[in-house]
This record gives sequence, structure tokens and C-alpha cells, in this order.
Amino acid sequence: MNTKFLFSHKFQKPGFILLLLGLVLGGYYIFVDSEPEWLRIPVFALLNDELFKPLSHLTFINDYVLDEAASILIILGGSWFGFSKEKTEDEFIAKLRLESLLIAIRSYYFILLLTVIFIYGTSFFYVMIFSMFIPLLIFIVRFRFILYQTRKSSEWAID
Repeated sequence: MNTKFLFSHKFQKPGFILLLLGLVLGGYYIFVDSEPEWLRIPVFALLNDELFKPLSHLTFINDYVLDEAASILIILGGSWFGFSKEKTEDEFIAKLRLESLLIAIRSYYFILLLTVIFIYGTSFFYVMIFSMFIPLLIFIVRFRFILYQTRKSSEWAID
């Protein structure tokens, strides 16, 4: 079976840890209204809030980086965890991956459609930020849930 586009199985555990850490940091960023000064550092910005102001891009700005750190951890960890090989890769796993990816993308666009129709203003912006992670998280949850159910039912059948 051709799995050249998947990460090695050894990426699964570190990916899961990074994903959880990113989700915890993201939750902290959303629910705790605190910005420690030690997390405000100079970063290079291709663009920033002053898009049309001369010399406002390609410069260094001071930014609170917890949201960027959480996003990077969610994307990197989710990609490693979701797209790494299983110990035994077979046609069923490949089919399950494809179905889970299709359901994740369809769900994402359905949620996006509802968002465009029913959510406005600043709330729309925040929902768009969350929606960056929706396809990856739906894929992981669906893939792992069906894989768990399948393994559980096959163990039960063997006993």
C-alpha cells in the first residue's frame, strides 16, 4: 500500500502532545483575559494592522505571541497526529482516512456557509479564526472514533 504522503508512525505521540498543548494554550488565550508582558516580543511582520500606511509592512512589531504559538502547535501537532501512519496500514485504514477527510471538508463548508449567512461583525472574524482548525479537528475526531469503534468491535468478536 502506497503511504508516501503520511508521516512516520513515530510522529503520532509527539503530534498528540503538541495538539493538546496547543488546544490548552488556545483555551487559555480565549478564556483568560491576561497578557503577560514576557509573551510580548518583537516579531517580523509581512503585514500588520496598518495595511495601507506607508512603511507599515516588512517591519518588526511588538506582539503578544500566545495566539500564534497556540495556532502553530495545533496545526503542527494536528498534522502529525492526524496524518501519521498506523502500525498496520491497510486498505481499510486508507478508505477510513479518505472518508474522514471528505466528511471533514463537507462539514467545514457547511459550517462556513452557515457562518456567512447568520454571523456578522466582529463575531464573524472570531468564527473565521476558529474555522482555520475545524477541518483538521473534525478529521482527527472522526478518523480516531471510527478506528476505535472498529478495533473495539473486532476485539469483542475475537473474545
